[in-house]
Amino acid sequence: MAIVNDGGGFNISVREELFDTVIELKETFNADFEESYNRLEDIYKKMSSDDGFKGQACEGFMELFDILLQFHKDIKDKMPSFFNEFDNFRESLEEIKSTSVYKELY
Repeated sequence: MAIVNDGGGFNISVREELFDTVIELKETFNADFEESYNRLEDIYKKMSSDDGFKGQACEGFMELFDILLQFHKDIKDKMPSFFNEFDNFRESLEEIKSTSVYKELY
């Protein structure tokens, strides 16, 4: 967004392609993260059912893996609210652009 005073008033311009890029980034992130999380969970399930990983030597590894899975799950659950802010910003921008003040300035 740029605000310029060209002598005849203020000119406000918005590069909407930047918002499109943010939306695309959000969708890509969500897709990649979902895929990564599912792969990690599959590996965990395979390892936890394998007798070779049930020995005492591997308990620490399994606990660490549990923590990692929980961390991924927490991020997965919490990040959508962060990315929703981009959607909210775009909606707010659309509201601003529909006002008479914006139309007069633009």
